[in-house]
Amino acid sequence: MSTTALFVELLVCGTQVAIWILLLVMSMLDLSDLTVLSKPVSTAVGAIAVVGVYSLGVVFDRVWDSCLRRVDKHIRRQHFMDQRELAAARKAVFSSGTGLSPYVDYIRTRMRIARATFCNSFLITCAALWLIESKTGEVWTRSYSLTFIAGVLLTSVAFFAFKTLDKSYYKTLKSFGSRSEEILKPNNCADDSSWEI
Repeated sequence: MSTTALFVELLVCGTQVAIWILLLVMSMLDLSDLTVLSKPVSTAVGAIAVVGVYSLGVVFDRVWDSCLRRVDKHIRRQHFMDQRELAAARKAVFSSGTGLSPYVDYIRTRMRIARATFCNSFLITCAALWLIESKTGEVWTRSYSLTFIAGVLLTSVAFFAFKTLDKSYYKTLKSFGSRSEEILKPNNCADDSSWEI
């Protein structure tokens, strides 16, 4: 995985985390205190914010990975019997020199972003509902209901995307891993047809 892709991935995750944290903080403040958010931000503060968001991304990426590990393990077992088989497939893909590894990494990057979006969408929805309730003193108003529906839809779509991309990652890794092993065999090195996909 390229450094740029990893940075963007963690920045997206960290930004999502920062949103629900901000919503929680806003829920505990008076409306008059929120005017500080409308003030212009200096370059130094912006740089510190980026560092903070990135740090949140690093931490919570591992948290979300732990939370959904059982789901990931269930999907992985549909394609790989054990960790050794998975490690062998990864080694075959990333050491084959066929250019397949960037595509596999691309799928994994999208899967990780979908995983973060699922977890953070749920928390953003909860924080937004709490904010509406704390400021209006009412529940199931129009804005509350719309926020709830939008949050449920976004969270559901993100979870579906995570599962779909996770399945695609392991399926592609297994397929490319087997193909890479065939390519690396001495008898197949000179066979141009083995490069066809």
